[in-house]
Amino acid sequence: MSTTLNPNGFAAVPGKGRQVGIPFSTDDSQRLQLRSPEPQTSPGTVQASGIMLGISASPSSATVIAVSDSCESLWGLRPDEVLDRPLDDFVPGYAPSRSGSLSHSSPQLVTDFHGTTWYSTATFMQGQTVLSLEPGPGEATPDSTIWLAEAAMALDDVADVRELWALGCDTVRSRIGFDRTIAIEFHEAGHGEIVAESVVDGFDQFVGLHFAASDIPREARAATGRVRSTLVRDAEAMPSIVVPRSDRTGTPWNLSLSPLRNPAHRHLEFMRSMGNAATLTLHLPSNAGVAYMMVSHSREARTVDPLTRASIEIYARLLLDRVATLARNAELHRRANIVAIVHQLTERIGDGSILDALSDAARTGIDTVGGLELIHAEAGIINVRGKLRTLGHLTLAEAQAIHDTVNVWLQTLSRHGALLTNRVSEVHPKLAEAAPEVAGLLAVSIGSQGDYLCWVRRPVDQTVRWFGSLAAESLDSAATASRDLSPRTDSITDASRPWSATDREVAEELAREIDDRLLRRVQADLAQQALVDSLTGLPNRRLLLDRLNSALARASRGHHCVVLFIDLNDFKEVNDRFGHRAGDAILVETARRLTEVVRETDTVARLAGDEFVVLCEDTMLGEDEAVAERVRQAFEQPFNVFDIPLPVRAAIGIGQLELGVDAAGMLDRADRAMYEAKATMKDAPRSSTRERPGGSPGEG
Repeated sequence: MSTTLNPNGFAAVPGKGRQVGIPFSTDDSQRLQLRSPEPQTSPGTVQASGIMLGISASPSSATVIAVSDSCESLWGLRPDEVLDRPLDDFVPGYAPSRSGSLSHSSPQLVTDFHGTTWYSTATFMQGQTVLSLEPGPGEATPDSTIWLAEAAMALDDVADVRELWALGCDTVRSRIGFDRTIAIEFHEAGHGEIVAESVVDGFDQFVGLHFAASDIPREARAATGRVRSTLVRDAEAMPSIVVPRSDRTGTPWNLSLSPLRNPAHRHLEFMRSMGNAATLTLHLPSNAGVAYMMVSHSREARTVDPLTRASIEIYARLLLDRVATLARNAELHRRANIVAIVHQLTERIGDGSILDALSDAARTGIDTVGGLELIHAEAGIINVRGKLRTLGHLTLAEAQAIHDTVNVWLQTLSRHGALLTNRVSEVHPKLAEAAPEVAGLLAVSIGSQGDYLCWVRRPVDQTVRWFGSLAAESLDSAATASRDLSPRTDSITDASRPWSATDREVAEELAREIDDRLLRRVQADLAQQALVDSLTGLPNRRLLLDRLNSALARASRGHHCVVLFIDLNDFKEVNDRFGHRAGDAILVETARRLTEVVRETDTVARLAGDEFVVLCEDTMLGEDEAVAERVRQAFEQPFNVFDIPLPVRAAIGIGQLELGVDAAGMLDRADRAMYEAKATMKDAPRSSTRERPGGSPGEG
């Protein structure tokens, strides 16, 4: 996937942060743009070391409807002597059959009409059946099962990915006896890096070299996921032509899965330029396409029999699985560390400011924006609500230049996650001119519009060693490979260390956690306002009704509940005589006393004014009077308001659980019961006269 630069120079792809990584040379970029897709096999030809048969299967017999002209040298028959005859005439007793959804069969030994042994592989694509015959074993070969078992067990003893690839190269090369085996890892930009190799003495070392993306075309990397291996037996051999070139429907024969397929002319040219006569390529796809290849080179023409190839293909898959396991384990460990550190950072925010929390974190050793724990960077900027704070060694002029650059693209940051580059001079020359010692930027948006975090890296000298050079004349032909393959070196002096995918993920993870923390803060405030009484901190009517509805639903399954409606007598007089501050103090003290005399599982709520409700769940029948008595006792002691003891009495009504009564109905019953209780208390002795704070005495 190509990376497009926005007008301000950041690389951005929806859903991902992207960066300029190891640079393309100019001619390589041009070649990628100019090269038209080319077939990955030579159409209508196969390698002459075997025989290709196109089969027309009918209910009664399989008929040969195409054959490679290698039949003349290997069978002594011209193509016209083979065509339109039963397959049984040439391979007696053999009929290719498709098993399930497999597009090719496993190799098996067959005997032809001469009594010669062949390895036979059948492939099925687009309604075509192709039978590939390769020469059988001329001599006894080592047992592939024993070799595979021993080689696979050795993989479990290696815990380092690079060492694992090195072991794999040694194992494959020793098995097939080629001169060199290399492991290539493909980078996102399309170029390949040789990460391991096994080579005989006297040969140059290739580890660390990069293949240009144009020398391993995109269409080639996409196609290799369909086949497990490709064997070129002799790059100098003339190909064998398939006769006829198409089947009876006029469709050219699809030979992409045949083990005899002939590689494209470009691939053969590249082999010859490297001085190789034979190659065995193992294609190792990942979920995102081909991630690795293992390629074995031989200076002399060689072959690898199908059974040995099959065992090596299985071994390569086991090797890739082991690599994936190590990667997953490392990722789990990394994620655990990230989660712990990000949690520490966001916990520091709490109810305070982002700016202070992240700055304090940096000064106390976690160094969020400096990246000592999460992202390795030399400096950083935090911008929150127009306030700019720098961390690490960053001049004010550099900070302002970076801010002017990042601030323009805050909306892009919000849409696409992290924006990053390790070559500011290439993608944003104005910033490079204003701040020449700023080479790498990684920025993420946080919080409200205008807030961001930005990490900064300084330039470091880097070298990239490329395999071969790309001749200018090769731009004129998509099929011409580079002929001068001596290694070359690109030096980079104006770039920082590249940001890794982990760096981007960590930055975006931190931004998400900060956003989540801020969102939870807002939601908590809103929830507090919507469900909790601001004076007493008790649940309000809305939350009480929600809990009462849940209690009634549980009551239908045999769980009893009771509601107590509580009203403070003569509360208006307290407000009138002693002021609203005194009334508020009584309400707060009432909430405290009620909470103390009920269970933790019970709900004490304030409905409005001086009205309170206690909801008791999972009670026994008759237990309501005991609860009501504890509530009455809670008001026996006077309330101490402004150091003046004020007697407070409460009327209590009990709402009983009855069939068909909903939450509002149960509250209404308790309310009516409370008014009946209040009526019986009218003739009770009233409290003595008390002095109003700061005023004249008044009656209670």
